[in-house]
This record gives sequence, C-alpha cells and structure tokens, in this order.
Amino acid sequence: MINLRKFLSAAALPAATICIIAARTNLDFISGLMQKLPHCLFNSVTGYLCPACGNTRSVMLLLKGDFIGSLRYNITPALIAIVLFLLYIEFVFSAFGRKIKLLPRKEAFWYSLLGFMFVYYIARNFLPFQIK
Repeated sequence: MINLRKFLSAAALPAATICIIAARTNLDFISGLMQKLPHCLFNSVTGYLCPACGNTRSVMLLLKGDFIGSLRYNITPALIAIVLFLLYIEFVFSAFGRKIKLLPRKEAFWYSLLGFMFVYYIARNFLPFQIK
C-alpha cells in the first residue's frame, strides 16, 4: 500500500502539470467551446450573479497565469486550486512517512470559510466591479 501511495504522490503532480500545459496550448480551442456554453439561467431571469457565474472565465485566466484577473471573475476556482494543492502536499509528505497538516481540521475553520463564500456570493452582486 505504501508503494502505491508513493507512486501516486510522485505521479500526480507531473500528470496535473501535463494537463495544465495541454490546456494552455489549446486555449483558443477551449475559448471556442466556451462560446457554445449556455448562458446562466439564474442571471438571465434575475439579473444577479449565481455562485457559478464567472467560473469558466476564472479558470481560463488561471490557465493563462493571471491569478488576480481570475479572482475578479470568481474566487472559487482559485480557492479550490489552493486547497487541492495543499492537500496534495500533505499527501506527498504522508506517503513518505512524515505527517504534516497544512490545512486546519477543525469544523469551525471550514464553516467560517463556507460563511465567507456565502457572503462573497451575495456581496459581489452589489460591488462596483460586477461581471458583465
């Protein structure tokens, strides 16, 4: 079991890097696919942004390396990327016998994070830098 964990920890980051490089080299193709995505029904009906509004553009900017621009559209993809990266680092260290905790394990932290995200999703509808 430990050999499988070591293999996965050693192979996961290079595999993710290859996927990111492949996505970056095909940004024009991905942008063309983005034009075919349906518009947000919630936004069309209410005029407000749903929690997912801006995720696609945010991911595209993350792939281009524009972290700040990505945050302007939606902070969710960047936040998920950070959490997954920290979990991967924890996994690598545990696969090689060293337990570290980079992310808090207390429920209060995760509930606070969810509360912050909830407030963010509501507040971004009233801030001056809205997504068009």
